[in-house]
Amino acid sequence: ETPGIMQTCAGTVLLNQFRFRWYPLALARRRHDDGDEIHVLDPKTFEWRRPRNDADWDAHPYPYARADGGAFIHRSHDGGRTFTETVPIDLGEYQAAFSPRGAIELSGELHSGELLLAFGSHDHDPSGAACVVRSSDDGRSWTKPAEVARDPSRLFYESGAVECADG
Repeated sequence: ETPGIMQTCAGTVLLNQFRFRWYPLALARRRHDDGDEIHVLDPKTFEWRRPRNDADWDAHPYPYARADGGAFIHRSHDGGRTFTETVPIDLGEYQAAFSPRGAIELSGELHSGELLLAFGSHDHDPSGAACVVRSSDDGRSWTKPAEVARDPSRLFYESGAVECADG
């Protein structure tokens, strides 16, 4: 889901990806009953959301339901032909955060070579928040997220980062 891609100055290609977990409906219901956060589609609004009652399950039009699976960075050392490393990103409370845009490599004096990756809210994320993570080792590890915006009345959907001319 929603991959972003970039190449670092060191030549590493980084593909960031948010994953959903898809479950057959019967398994999704069992997992939901066991406390997992499962989402079904509301056929009237076309929004994925947590089921509130049996009617939500009955109205769900698909034989599967989804859960958030997390964010990952896949690393390639051959120009993107193969990706031999996968690094999970700990998004903390921003479990539904994602970005279809790649990381950026900062060039400013204070952060030269540091990578910055922005994440925004997903359609079922009630926090309405955006955050960023950083890497100073060519994408091998990432910091805990730092919140950059929050407004529960908005979605910071498909966020991205850019470096201004002054760094």
